[in-house]
Amino acid sequence: MYVKQEKEKDIIKAAAKVFSENGFHKAKMQTIADTANVGKGTIYEYFKSKNHLFEEMIKYFIISYIDSLQDLIDKSTNFQETLVEIASFHGRFIRMHIDMWNNLMSNSVDLSENMTKEICSIKEYLLNTVSKLIKKYKDKGEIRDNIDEKVFVMSLFGTLNFFYAEGIGVEKRELENIDPKPVINMLINGIK
Repeated sequence: MYVKQEKEKDIIKAAAKVFSENGFHKAKMQTIADTANVGKGTIYEYFKSKNHLFEEMIKYFIISYIDSLQDLIDKSTNFQETLVEIASFHGRFIRMHIDMWNNLMSNSVDLSENMTKEICSIKEYLLNTVSKLIKKYKDKGEIRDNIDEKVFVMSLFGTLNFFYAEGIGVEKRELENIDPKPVINMLINGIK
């Protein structure tokens, strides 16, 4: 869905590393350039400012997340197993990006109005994508007809965010020691 030139991706990945380690305000474009093995001027060929780079980085990771999620949904043959796979994938994603998230949450960064709109649009797309999975299994009779797809999706991701934030961020457990099956079982048993 969202393809970037390799150099642009390298810069975005380098920016993620630098923002994660230093926070947005302390991150330097030169450090990002050094990390990406490009000249500082090369960054400005792709991104007009540090804010623009930051916003493009957010979009890149969100869209990468949604693309991977879509692959899981497309391969879905069993509702419960698919939800466990989604939960495990979500946990891996959080684990990969928790340091950046924690660092950025402690440093307020103003997003442009356009970026805020794009994030809302992407979130709506995510909601609709996973809602289609719920509808698919409603149509198969595996889920009650009166379940609101969007409410279930919001409940799923809200629960997973809290579940992994607690396990990874607070309790400092390794991802392989966090089993999402009890959470998925609780959500499914609540909707059967």
